[in-house]
Amino acid sequence: MATNTAYGTVMDDSTGKTVAKSVVKAECGSTTQSTTTDDDGYFEFDNLPATTCTFVLAQEWYSITGFTIVPNDGGGDVITTSDGDL
Repeated sequence: MATNTAYGTVMDDSTGKTVAKSVVKAECGSTTQSTTTDDDGYFEFDNLPATTCTFVLAQEWYSITGFTIVPNDGGGDVITTSDGDL
């Protein structure tokens, strides 16, 4: 089964600072994974199903910046967004 890796950084929209220890969920079809950002606001999901995923943050005033999805099998396109595009 094809899988993807997704990663990015969580920012507080009101302060522009990264957010440590924030929960990020990846909802991909019937599969849900969650992770917590590190001290620099960085998160990463490995082995996400190669399907449409929705990424959910714990607080609505946070956003994901520099978001990237990389196919783990080397096929397909790498998808990268800039600030505010996710």
